[in-house]
Amino acid sequence: MLKRLKFFFQVHFKSHVVLYGIALFVFLIGVTSGAFTVNAISPNQKGGLADYINEFIDNASNNINSDIDRRIILHEGLRQYCGFAFIIWFLGLSYLGIPFIILAFGIKGFLVGFTTGCVVSFYGAKGLLFLTLCVLPPNIIYIPCITLIVIIALENGTNRYKMRRKTLPKQDIKRNMTSYTLKISILTFVMMIGIVYEMFVVPFFLKLFSNIVKQTLNLYI
Repeated sequence: MLKRLKFFFQVHFKSHVVLYGIALFVFLIGVTSGAFTVNAISPNQKGGLADYINEFIDNASNNINSDIDRRIILHEGLRQYCGFAFIIWFLGLSYLGIPFIILAFGIKGFLVGFTTGCVVSFYGAKGLLFLTLCVLPPNIIYIPCITLIVIIALENGTNRYKMRRKTLPKQDIKRNMTSYTLKISILTFVMMIGIVYEMFVVPFFLKLFSNIVKQTLNLYI
């Protein structure tokens, strides 16, 4: 099974190396832009952002002291990642959605870069440890899955563009649609592993770092 998956990805990468290059370039541009944006924030804006994060940490810490409502974490994870996968799937149904897929992926990269930049800027070395324990593990799952979803959607949209003047049999259209949807669905299901990690592991690390985070953020408030 693993050999088949490895072979599939090798063939897929070689066949769509241009799409991989475009997707990764756009994502890295988004990450870099998000990270540099943190440095461009004025001290007053940074203080307001720190105040907001401090309030969020307080609320999260209080919830952890009582009962953890994992349904909220599950709902938020489904909204962010499964919702994003659905939007990309929908945009990939037509070649007209290709620019919007690229834009959405760039925005996703910007958010990753901005969030990471804020954590490092506010928390320093402690923030790096927090990122390693709470942010990095689920994103090891999220980012590759999202990248593959984007590439599959771009591939489907590109194929639709190439075949726009041809009339395909309904059976071929159904087969292509089923294959496209199945690939996106499998990758979306894999992202559930990251959501489970956020539901059961991240809250405990959040509690562990809550006091440290609040003490660090007080420097900005």
